[in-house]
Formats: sequence, C-alpha cells, structure tokens
Amino acid sequence: MEVSEGSNGWTSMTVKAVLTDLDGTLYRSKPYEAEIKRKTLEIISEKLGVTEDHAERRLMEARKACVTLTQAIELIGVSRHYFYEELSKRLNYSKFLKPDTRIKGLMDALHAMGLKVAIITNSGRPHALKTMEALQLPPESVDALITSSDTEPKTSPKPYLKALEALGVKASEAIYMGDRVEEEVKPAKLLGMKTILVSESKVESPYVDWVIDTPFRIIDLLKDLMSG
Repeated sequence: MEVSEGSNGWTSMTVKAVLTDLDGTLYRSKPYEAEIKRKTLEIISEKLGVTEDHAERRLMEARKACVTLTQAIELIGVSRHYFYEELSKRLNYSKFLKPDTRIKGLMDALHAMGLKVAIITNSGRPHALKTMEALQLPPESVDALITSSDTEPKTSPKPYLKALEALGVKASEAIYMGDRVEEEVKPAKLLGMKTILVSESKVESPYVDWVIDTPFRIIDLLKDLMSG
C-alpha cells in the first residue's frame, strides 16, 4: 500500500504492515482493568508472602522506577511468566469482557487492504489468548502474536523487532498503533515506524504521527493517506 504526504507533512511511504497493541487499544473495559488490578495484588501478595496492602505499596514504588506494569512486577521479584500464567487461571474473562466482532472485522479489513497485521502485548501468552477468546478475536485473525512469553516486554525494542521479522517487513514499512506514548509508541517510533496513538484526548508528541479516538478509525486514516 502506497500512502502519500498527509496533513502532518511527512513524505510518502509504502505501508506493508500494521502492528498494534491489544489491551487499552483494540478494546477498553474499566471493570476488567479493575478486576485485573485486584487479581494482581492477590497474586503478588501470595507469591511474596505479604499482605495485599503491602503488595500494593511495593507495586506502587516499583511503578515509579518502571514504565510498565510488567516491568514493575518483575522488579519486586515476581516472574512475568508466573504472573500471567496465574492471572489466566484466576480471571473470569467472560464475566468482564463481552464479544466485540468489530475487532476481528478490523483485522479482516486491514488484510483486505493487503496489509499484514501483528499484535504486540506485554501480557503473557496464556492471558492474551484468553482475552482474545473472550473478545471473539481468533489468533488466526492476525499474522503474528508477540507476547511477553516470547520475548522481553515493551519498552524493549525486542517485541517490535520480533514482530517485524515474523511479518517479513522493515520498520519503515510498518505503522504501530497503541494507547500509551512512553510505554509503547515511543519505542516503535525510535525504530523507524510511523505511529498512531489511540486517545480521546489531543496529544502532541514527537513520537506520535496521528491521534485517533478509536482503533476503528485507522481504516479511514489509511484511506485518506492513500488518496492524499
């Protein structure tokens, strides 16, 4: 797909792939997020042998030093692999997440435009697969699923590079879509990708090329770029 100079003034590029975050980007659910927080403290307190209040304080301190939750969990001594395996066993996914066929429809629409698609998530694979199942987003809907079970989590460049390798594209041929600037959009931009931030607020950042309020607007954005 060839896209030309847009309103933000960047020159034309060939887009071959879209790399996207999962949680907070393709879907949002405050009740689900609250339940994950509750289960997170439960798992940490049990693993470290401390009260949940103490676990929360430890986690809050770690978050000051770490950009992402996954990094913070490991900093306080809980393996991300253990954490996400436990989380996948304890969460009632269908209670907090409802099927959203628009997400698979979005993947299908991107494929119909001739693009390859990868999901990159800091979640472990067991948790990511159960989240996708609850949303009715089959793993085969994407060309690659990169999780923190497979490589280091974002903000490391490794999951992005692994996704690019799996798709057989260069960073300059890919667009990354996520909902957090420092945690995930910035690393993609530094690797040479164009970036989309999913946010309902106006955000200006050298690491963000476009802001859309819902991931489903990416199709219109790509069409506008192609026609512009």
